Order: sequence, then C-alpha cells, then structure tokens
Amino acid sequence: MAAVVVGLGTTVGPGLPGNPRDSAPSTAAESSAGTLGPRLASLLEEATELAAGPAPATPSADAEAGPETAPAHWPTKELVAARKVLAAHVDLLTPGAAASGSTHGTSPSGATTPEATASEAAPHEPAQSESAQSESTQSADPTSGADAGPAAFAERLAQSANALLTASLDAPEQLSRSLLLAGTEQALAARDVARAAGGKAAVEALPEVPLDADAAWKAFDAENGAGSDSTPPANGTASSQGTVASEGTVPSDGSGPSDGTGTTAGSGSLGAACQPQAALAGATDAAFRLAYAYQVAGARTQADAAEGAWEAAADREQLGWRLQSRLPEECVPLRAAAYQLPSGFAKDPVGSAATGEEQLSALLRDAAGAAGGTLRAALAAESWSAALASP
Repeated sequence: MAAVVVGLGTTVGPGLPGNPRDSAPSTAAESSAGTLGPRLASLLEEATELAAGPAPATPSADAEAGPETAPAHWPTKELVAARKVLAAHVDLLTPGAAASGSTHGTSPSGATTPEATASEAAPHEPAQSESAQSESTQSADPTSGADAGPAAFAERLAQSANALLTASLDAPEQLSRSLLLAGTEQALAARDVARAAGGKAAVEALPEVPLDADAAWKAFDAENGAGSDSTPPANGTASSQGTVASEGTVPSDGSGPSDGTGTTAGSGSLGAACQPQAALAGATDAAFRLAYAYQVAGARTQADAAEGAWEAAADREQLGWRLQSRLPEECVPLRAAAYQLPSGFAKDPVGSAATGEEQLSALLRDAAGAAGGTLRAALAAESWSAALASP
C-alpha cells in the first residue's frame, strides 16, 4: 500500500553492520544455484502442458475418482500464472534460454535434457528394447501416471521453490536476491495451484517452506547476544510517531505537502554513508508504517478482523524495532509526522493495510542480500512472511 510503505527500487551495497558473520558468501552456492536450471526447465514444460487443459479422462478413471478426490476444477488460470513465473526464473538462471523454445534433446530453457545427456555420455551401449524404453520413459516422466496433474505439479513446484530459497542463504549478494525472489514467487504459485486444485488441505500438504522467522531470530540473538533488540526505547512507540488523517487527506499541521506516496514529505534522504543500509532503513520505516496502518484498521473493525489487525500491528512494530537495532544511529530513518490513508481504506481497512506487505517483502529481500549469516536468514524469513501476508 503506497500510503503505508516507502517506494521500491532501492539498491544497497555489500554488508550490513553488526553481524560478525557478515561476509561474502561461498561461491559454491552460485554453482549450486546453476544446477537448478534444468529442474525449472522441466517444470516450465510441465506447466505449459497442464495449462493447455486436462487430458481426456477414461471411463475407468472416472469410475475410480470420487467426489472427495476429484479437483473442484482444472486450475487453468493458476497454471498459466505459474508458467509465467517459471519462464522468468528459467531465464534468470539460463539467460535468454526460455525464448529459444523446445528442440530435440533440449528443454524449453535450452538446457540439455537428461535423456540427451545420457545418450551422449554412453554412445556405445546396446540399445534398449522398445518395451524397455517405453517403461523407462514412463518412469522418468513426472507427468505420467499417478504423478500427473495439478496437485503433483504444485508439490514439485514447491520443492523447487524450497531449493531456491535454501540456495539464496549462501549465494553472493545479487544472486541471493534473485534466488529469494524466485523461490518466493514459486512458493506462492505452488500454493495458488494447490488451493485451486484441492483446496486448503492440498495447500497444507505442500512441503514446508524452509524459512522460519522466529527460529531465525533466535539463532541470530544467540549468536550476537542481542535478546532485547525488539524492545522499543523508553521514549515512545511507533504508534506515537504519526497522526493519522482522514481518508485521502493530510492534516493541516504544517507538516508539509504530500510527496505522492501517501505520506507527508520526509526530512530528507539518507546520506552517502548510509547508502549500504538503504534497504534495511526502508524496511524499518515500512514496518512501522504497516504497524500503524494495522492499528488504525483494528480500531475501525470488529471481532476477528480487529483481533487479526491488532496482532499484525504488534508483529510489524516488533519487526520495526528489530530492524532499527541493526542500523547505526545516524542511519535510522526519520518517520513522517502524519500518514495519508489510501483510497478505499474505509471499505476494507485490514485488506488495504495488508497491501503494504508486498513492498515490505521486497525491501527485506534487498536487505537480506546485503547481509550474511544468521541476519540474512532472519531477513529472508521475514521477507517470506510478508509476501505470504500480502493479498
């Protein structure tokens, strides 16, 4: 939500201060990430086939499928969206290959298929019989038999996402950001396909994302001896930093004109010395702004919606203090004196506040790339949590 968070496009330099393990991650992760290309290419091909629609069902298959196991509908829209995500990520790991199309012995990414590789590696082995070749092809094809269909594809997509997210924790800075983005988008796409194909139960059956914010912060605190870095200082809380305005307005308190982002204009940008912490500073400010928006949403709603908003506000405020504690004092962002609520906030306060989670996730992703060790793991986990909370 533009009224709650700062804009994107921030770039950061290497290394965030305060973490003794901040250093250039092993380049072995870069090589490991490259091996994920063929898997993405295979998933792209599978998504393309599935997006074309279900294969004609046989009478025996119809007889075996009951109302509890059959998907509610064929998730064409979600499969098309997943294919778009995969095409971008295949191009990320093998630039330009996604547009080259599929040829004999190559995947849609341009990578050599396992079958072609095996053929080149052992050209003098006796040829298999036709029946043996058929059985081998069926067993190697993840889209055949019981492994076919949107639900199985969603599971494989989630596994690919987890591999990307894990690789991002040890990759060089720029690659880390890219892998974290790719893993996040694939994990969300897998959830969308699973939900459309099999409902909530199918989503819960997906492999668990290997990013846990609570566990990551505990590991960070244990390593750095910073057990109280999420506690606000004695001079106030985040909610005291701003005065909320009515929808579409700013208060006439002399705080300055709107800067076009939904907040009043700030006191100035960070100096050159703080540019390496720009993404972390932006994420800090965004977390506090989200906390305030959720507080307002909680005050304007009732029952479960209000309770959820207040819980989200407390979580985002705690995150804001955690992030701020990692910044040098001179790099702590000055928060605006007032906030402008976005259009439509009155109709759906909680939903409008939650739209700011996407930008928070992006800023945390950038900050994670510039960090290392347990701090990177914590920021990556928070980035995933924000992406998951985004509507």
